[in-house]
Amino acid sequence: MQRLITHLGIAIQRIDGRHRQSELEHFDMELEHKKLTLLRQLAHNYRTPLTKILAAAETIEKHSNTLDLGTQKRFLLLIKDQILYLNQVTNNVLNVS
Repeated sequence: MQRLITHLGIAIQRIDGRHRQSELEHFDMELEHKKLTLLRQLAHNYRTPLTKILAAAETIEKHSNTLDLGTQKRFLLLIKDQILYLNQVTNNVLNVS
């Protein structure tokens, strides 16, 4: 009888260990998914303003002779706003870490 109880105890420990391992693997998968989601969001938050800055700067560069001063100023304000936004995003990222 003692032998049976010992074997049952060992079997229960093995099952408990497998269950814990399964929980850890699930947790690792969730963590990896959250990391990838965060990286995608960060990439989007940087690429979009950088694309706007580049487009505005290239437009001013290529068409400065034909753009009126008001239009040029709007492009420059767009560049400034996007730089301020990137600065804010960077500060937010640094505050999280």
